[in-house]
Amino acid sequence: MREVYLHTQILKLPIVLLHIPFGLLAAVLGTIVGKGLYVLQDTKTVALIGVAETVIYLILCWKLIPLIGYLAVPIAYAYI
Repeated sequence: MREVYLHTQILKLPIVLLHIPFGLLAAVLGTIVGKGLYVLQDTKTVALIGVAETVIYLILCWKLIPLIGYLAVPIAYAYI
């Protein structure tokens, strides 16, 4: 069964769009650093960074979902 979103919830979606550029910037920098470390054959650091990002994302989601609901997922993703 599909969940029905209220009009007020839909109006909150532009808030998420304000956070997307920060996530894109972090993704670009992470890709550059990750490829540089891979070229230097430092794959353990790349793996540790990936694990740390996942843990931070889960903690952010866990803390933000009670406060802002479903908007926490994309906002937390934008900041890892």
